[in-house]
Amino acid sequence: MTNAAHLLQCSDKEASICSLNNSHIHCHPADGALKCDKEGNQLLHSLSPKTLPNSKDGVTYNIINERISATALERFKDMKASARIDSSKCTLESTIATGCYACGAGAQLEYICTTEFGIQKAHVECNTITLEATCTSERTVRSTQIYTQKSNLEEQCTIRCPSSTTTGHLYGSLYFIDTTNK
Repeated sequence: MTNAAHLLQCSDKEASICSLNNSHIHCHPADGALKCDKEGNQLLHSLSPKTLPNSKDGVTYNIINERISATALERFKDMKASARIDSSKCTLESTIATGCYACGAGAQLEYICTTEFGIQKAHVECNTITLEATCTSERTVRSTQIYTQKSNLEEQCTIRCPSSTTTGHLYGSLYFIDTTNK
């Protein structure tokens, strides 16, 4: 930082707490960028990519795609690692839809979605309805809102869990609510 060094005033060398000397630098916004006089450009040029990459305490700081990135190198001794593969499949059962069709409130779908262990999120895609279901190892009744234009539901569904795809059915008889003024 030859000529630009006098533009910075640092009060604490250890903590690198510095500020710009405003009386020596003149910048203004233009065309979506910062435009400076000769001394300001020298300062910006000396501060830009030359300050990074920088390593401190085993962490390397760098600019990647105009963002600052930190990379830490960790060393472990006598560490053991294991891989867990989730091969659990989801099963959708006992689906009952009640409520209205072609209405703003929608219908209430009660379902039981089971899996062998843990909690899984399943993507359920039927003929005319798509929803996300929560599947657990317990047979817990859950509910969600669905919106459809059909009064009688007999939907063939595909249930996708992280590691498997199964099929199921969705049933229900919904009623119509007349919202026109009489």
